[in-house]
Amino acid sequence: METKLSFRYDREADILHIDKCSPYADQESEELGDEVIARINPSTHEIENLEVRSRQDLLKLFPDYDEYMRQTIADAGIVVLGQTVNAYRYGSLDFAGLLARVHEIPGLQRLRFTTSHPAHVTERLADALRDLPRLCPYLHLPVQSGSDRVLASMRRGYGRQEYLDIVAMLRGRVPSLALSSDVIVGHPGETEADFEATLSLLEAVGFDGLFAFMYSPRPGTSAFRLRDDVPAAEKRRRLALVNELQQRRQRGLHASRVGMREPVLVDTLDGEGRLSGRTPEFRIVHFDGPPYLVGRTVEVAVMSAGPNALVGRLETAAQPVH
Repeated sequence: METKLSFRYDREADILHIDKCSPYADQESEELGDEVIARINPSTHEIENLEVRSRQDLLKLFPDYDEYMRQTIADAGIVVLGQTVNAYRYGSLDFAGLLARVHEIPGLQRLRFTTSHPAHVTERLADALRDLPRLCPYLHLPVQSGSDRVLASMRRGYGRQEYLDIVAMLRGRVPSLALSSDVIVGHPGETEADFEATLSLLEAVGFDGLFAFMYSPRPGTSAFRLRDDVPAAEKRRRLALVNELQQRRQRGLHASRVGMREPVLVDTLDGEGRLSGRTPEFRIVHFDGPPYLVGRTVEVAVMSAGPNALVGRLETAAQPVH
């Protein structure tokens, strides 16, 4: 399992909202509420005091919180979450600097972050992906469309070639970087030529994973004012073509992993004796093993593969803690 930290910073009040950061977040507690609010010391960037609950009150509610967090971080990893998380900046500290600080946590095995916006991918971030050994070689970088015209209509803030240049820069630093993305088909005004541009971009980049969706009007979005003029049947056809292309790509990628040994962070007990987890590149691996391995990193030999997951055999495993 991974410790998920989600931040919302109120600049006017100088308050950091840490949403659902407790390992007990799925437990109901009227005393704790849905979030913990902390005030930040602007000089040290450290949490000074909790506004909803003091640290002492938090420990009264959950006395093993510190030990849980220490063990979880040592055994697994941290995911830094945020909408356009790579736009983070606090004074002179940019997102690459933040990752470097988190990377220094003793015992940390893996560090990931999501979701990033292409307009905020910097050379310093690419350097961090190359230079920080515990930062996973995986990046989710939504493109949404391969058409300049559609990207402008979406107000994405970048064009097709700019996105391809960003990918080239990232892979220049980390050739093995696994990239995933989001694509929307049937955006208002999307022509067949626009859609073909998206297909050609998918071919050019070669994503490791893809989340594809049909456009649907949503109040409050910039596209809501536009006429939804792509017929539903055409949206379904385009979505099917995108998924077919991506499944073909993933089938080949995963087949190339057969015979390899992968470090797998176990995060799911699928059933009696059946586990699954993720490689550093965020690939899913299913295998048989004891339940105490959840939260541990183990070595798995890949025996077979499908388009969506690998299937393996447990090679080495940590012993249970008594």
